[in-house]
Amino acid sequence: MEVYTKQELAPWLERIERLSQQVQELQQAQLDWVPLPEAMRLSGRSRAWFYLRRDRGTLPITMLPREAGNRRTMYSRTDCVAYGRENRTLPPAGL
Repeated sequence: MEVYTKQELAPWLERIERLSQQVQELQQAQLDWVPLPEAMRLSGRSRAWFYLRRDRGTLPITMLPREAGNRRTMYSRTDCVAYGRENRTLPPAGL
């Protein structure tokens, strides 16, 4: 079993606290979150497109940070629909 000092753990604890605050803020915004298959359908993009953009940090769709132990990533329905309309994979809002 490894033992860590407070100084070694401080950066990790700060990062966890920041991520926890981000998750709370996003949940309080009451955005409608959808899983990847639904996000792909709404935006007209592939799984690979989502993964590549997410890893590069250039994903134009808001992503709910994963909670500890949860591998499922959720995406903002509003952003997916806006992206789909902007790139003409969804019909305009009036139709």
